[in-house]
Amino acid sequence: MLLGVMLSAFLFLPTIKALQNSSRGELNLEQFFGMNFTGHIGSVIQNYSYGASSSYGSVALFCGALALIGVISFFVNKYESKYKRIILGGALIFNLMCYYFVPLYMIFSLFKVVGSYWYRYSHLGIFIIIFIAAQYFIVAEKKDNFLPFKSGLVFASLLLILDSVNPVWDMNLTILTSIMFIIIGAI
Repeated sequence: MLLGVMLSAFLFLPTIKALQNSSRGELNLEQFFGMNFTGHIGSVIQNYSYGASSSYGSVALFCGALALIGVISFFVNKYESKYKRIILGGALIFNLMCYYFVPLYMIFSLFKVVGSYWYRYSHLGIFIIIFIAAQYFIVAEKKDNFLPFKSGLVFASLLLILDSVNPVWDMNLTILTSIMFIIIGAI
């Protein structure tokens, strides 16, 4: 293992040094110490719609209706232990804070202001959504406790309410997404 680290350092350290000497290599610590938010956390719900894309202060973590239905069902499932729901809920909240809380955003952006693809690490949030959904579907299969229709209906309603109060995307796409959640939940 030590030999592997030394061999990789032979290639890695000169690359890091070259990046530090470039115009984009300077660290931006001023924003790191600002204890504010980049956007409204509720936008993650509105961005779970067809056609949604990420922008600064508004992340899109779309990974399918079935995954989000599984996440909602996981947290209302009576067969899951409270401890497991608290741990995975904390992981989900921490992950969402990484997109919206400036100090965490700066850590994941390597202390630099990113000007192109704002959330390069959004695959981590998608992984957590899929992992929590998998935890629900494993238990639901064994316990015959299937809640997807209710979860799909709750999310579709929430999506329509939020988009009618503060329209962000095309309302037709939001309606289509809501219908898809209800259909997938009913199957």
